[in-house]
Amino acid sequence: MKRVLQIGIILTLSLSLLSCRGVMDFFNGSGKGSYLSDLFGPEAPDELRVPSSFYASKAQYPEKVRLQWDRVSGADYYLLERGDAEEGPFVDMGVKIYSTSYDDRSVALGARVWYRLRAYSRDMDIYSEYTAVSSGYRLSQPTGVNASKGTSTRQIVVSWDQVEGAYGYEVYRSTETYPPNSPLRRVTGIETSVTIPVNDDEKGVEFNFWLRSVNRSGSQSDFSNSSLGFALPEGAPPMPLDLTASQGTSLDSIELSWTGNGADFFYVFRWSEVNSQEENITPEGITESTFTDSDVDNLRTGIRYIYAIQSVKRDEVNTDTLYKSAFSESAKGYLLSPPEELQSRWNGENVALSWAAVPGAETEEEIASHSDWSYQVEYAPAATGPFTTLSTVAATEASNGRVSYQHVAASNPVFYRVLTLNGAALQSAPSDVNEPVTAAVTALTVSRNATPNSGETENRNDVFPTRINWTAPLGAMSYRVERSSTQNGTFEALGTVTTTSFIDSTDARLPGKHYFYRIVPLNSLSLAGDLATPVSGYGAVTDEAFFVAYFNATISPSHRKLTKMHRGGLDALGSETKNGSVSGNVAYNASGGLGGATITMRYTNYCDTRDNLGNPYMIANGNSNTSIGNITNQSGSMNGVMQITGMYTGSVNYGSVQINGGAASGGTYNVRQGSRPETRLDWRVIE
Repeated sequence: MKRVLQIGIILTLSLSLLSCRGVMDFFNGSGKGSYLSDLFGPEAPDELRVPSSFYASKAQYPEKVRLQWDRVSGADYYLLERGDAEEGPFVDMGVKIYSTSYDDRSVALGARVWYRLRAYSRDMDIYSEYTAVSSGYRLSQPTGVNASKGTSTRQIVVSWDQVEGAYGYEVYRSTETYPPNSPLRRVTGIETSVTIPVNDDEKGVEFNFWLRSVNRSGSQSDFSNSSLGFALPEGAPPMPLDLTASQGTSLDSIELSWTGNGADFFYVFRWSEVNSQEENITPEGITESTFTDSDVDNLRTGIRYIYAIQSVKRDEVNTDTLYKSAFSESAKGYLLSPPEELQSRWNGENVALSWAAVPGAETEEEIASHSDWSYQVEYAPAATGPFTTLSTVAATEASNGRVSYQHVAASNPVFYRVLTLNGAALQSAPSDVNEPVTAAVTALTVSRNATPNSGETENRNDVFPTRINWTAPLGAMSYRVERSSTQNGTFEALGTVTTTSFIDSTDARLPGKHYFYRIVPLNSLSLAGDLATPVSGYGAVTDEAFFVAYFNATISPSHRKLTKMHRGGLDALGSETKNGSVSGNVAYNASGGLGGATITMRYTNYCDTRDNLGNPYMIANGNSNTSIGNITNQSGSMNGVMQITGMYTGSVNYGSVQINGGAASGGTYNVRQGSRPETRLDWRVIE
């Protein structure tokens, strides 16, 4: 029983003052207590080791990223976190992993993600530290695939963008719209183009080309988008020249024009920056050298479309035979688009706005071509309007692809939208409506061991509520309160409130643990504002939990260090001093004879453990003494007062503990925390 640890030393000393037979009985273990070392519980568990050899696969699999690590002794499961940058933030993936590997199939192609891992032990109720961060990515299919279109009469050149982690590539060719089973050519990873010779009977044949990435182990990626390619046949007409595409002159169509000689009709091909697949959007052919692309089902704002024209000539004898030219030089066109990624943020009494520049006013070349374009900023007191023009910002104000504006002395609440105006005063559709996000909350405080208020009760772990308070930033309508066991760990949402205070009374909180809290301010659209630095705190504990924590953190480890108290016979007499693992010392002294025995234990700034922030957990100053007045029945009493500081503060008074048979057998430990009333805990509290 744990209670023997505090006063069981009397068994050894007092029995040593009895008859030789009594001493022999004790040495032989016939005494109930035997040596004190036999009465101690198991040694304090080691810290949970950090998982080693943590690794995220890089281009090893086309459909997943595999995570692997070494097993940690004592771990029940592992928790994995993922982030989009090496420095985070990291988000818990929400799964308990019981093996030493995990397949993440949610990674987007072409994306690199970062991971970190920690182990958890139920018996110890602790997490390990995090592993070092490891990045991983899938084996991606090649992008930017482009096959030459009539630039040669003898060959087709296929090129593509290099794929990270690829050892080589497979090139597929077919006249069908789907790839064949076997590749036409294999190339090494350092090559990003290949030349395909064509026979005379293949000239003018339109082939589709696909690529797959291959890693060192032979795994293949998915197929890339296809690209049309062909060698120029004999008798082909000249390719069209001077292709132009309108740029931001319309809300719903793109105008094309070109010159072409010797053609019976033309094909118009279109692709985009987000879809490189060339599409013939005039499969029946057109005879005019102008075309209006008004494909309302496929044209989107914010996208640059790429066009090319092909001349087609019929054979004079067999009109079913067609001769096709090389593709013209391409031209880019786009719709007049509203700005995207509109953001607004309170900055004191002002609001800072920014948005992504639209096609036509993003690159330096485009801005030079459309220097008369501008953005109209509008605001309203409600998300539904009515909106009033606030200002006009020149398109030339763009910097690194974004445009900024500051609304000085803005009202609250306020909502914004932005429109694009071209040089002909044509307006785009408005952007999405945006409400300013707030600055971070200020004066964030979290209680630490605060005296419980009237009506507050402890959770199932004997921890009283933690109180969080803050000052509201301008524009905040509500607040999401989040908590984590570490400052940079995964934060879980505890609830959303409209006030500037929160009471954390959840059962998840444990004694002896600091928790970090952060407040996420939200506007009326539930958009999150800035985050203040998380602040740590913890709830007070019941007097019983305080005493048990004090005993486990101070008394129990100090007894393990002492040597004399574990000896039998007269060897238990004398003095010794041992240092705490963190600070201070404990001084032991045992003296006496046939008339009785006295053991004094003097603690001076003694501390053996640190809390989860690395600070001294419980620091002991005072005495824990025992006196035996009757050798026959080993009865007596305890005395002394221990003052505790550190994470928790209070005192333990031993003056009411009764001794019989060399162990506590009655009375109380009297505990007082701060200004709270004294509590008399039954002597069996730590059994």
